Amino acid sequence: MDTDRLDGLDIESFRLIRVLGEVRHFRKAAGRLGVSQSAVTQKINRIEEAAGASVWVRRGRNDGAFTPLGSRLCRLAEVVLDAVDGFIDETRAIGNRVVLGVSSTPLRVVLPALLLELESGHPDLEIAIVSGNSALIERKVLDGDVDIGLIGRAARDPSLISERVTRDRIVLAASPQKWGRRRRRIRIEELSSESLLWREDGSATQDRVRLAMSEQGIGFPRDMRCIDLSGAQSLAESIRDGVGIGFISESVATGLVVLQIRGLSPLLRNLYAIALRKTDRVQEGV
Repeated sequence: MDTDRLDGLDIESFRLIRVLGEVRHFRKAAGRLGVSQSAVTQKINRIEEAAGASVWVRRGRNDGAFTPLGSRLCRLAEVVLDAVDGFIDETRAIGNRVVLGVSSTPLRVVLPALLLELESGHPDLEIAIVSGNSALIERKVLDGDVDIGLIGRAARDPSLISERVTRDRIVLAASPQKWGRRRRRIRIEELSSESLLWREDGSATQDRVRLAMSEQGIGFPRDMRCIDLSGAQSLAESIRDGVGIGFISESVATGLVVLQIRGLSPLLRNLYAIALRKTDRVQEGV
């Protein structure tokens, strides 16, 4: 599957996928969106062409169900649309220029659709993008270098407000060349011969994994080798190339096999839009 082409799906594609997931019916989805049924069919065909695989299986003339790939794309649509709507709500208070700070996971998952929506709905808005891990983006918002941040955890400084925009799941991903293509349940001891690809300090993904494993009394084998990498996309690419295994957002795990560690609960987290509280903005301008 060509994940780079999927990253470029427009906002209408994501809205169609979400509505289709709710109604499970082409004609009803067309009515909800105010378009023709043929337009829905054509859009789904284009999505499948981009994905290189089927996302929808017909069970009748109009109804049907998502394939496993379609179900994953439906979850991705929820993440993208929730985050886009949250960001747009925040930008209304900024003015004609906005500097967006985006951490690694939202940068890959949310940003392409967000920019398309902002450019179409706010053509006069000047947009600048700053990327980094969650800790770096929070610092830049505090310093006034970034107007709005989208990060993988709530802000830790009391001068910042945090608005939850969507939910994300972190998974342990591995190369299908070694582990096959089916989701597998494993014991933590089975990973002793693997290399663990680990995000840099300041990564919200890494912080969430460490906290969950500590709370549930699970530790990696002592002889397991760890390799530090920066950024969610370089991590996913290295996993795909067979360098090692690693924890990443499920939204960027397309084409990888997901390993479920026995005894470890699902790793869920929220993505947040963060900004300076209005009183702090006023004080900065005085």
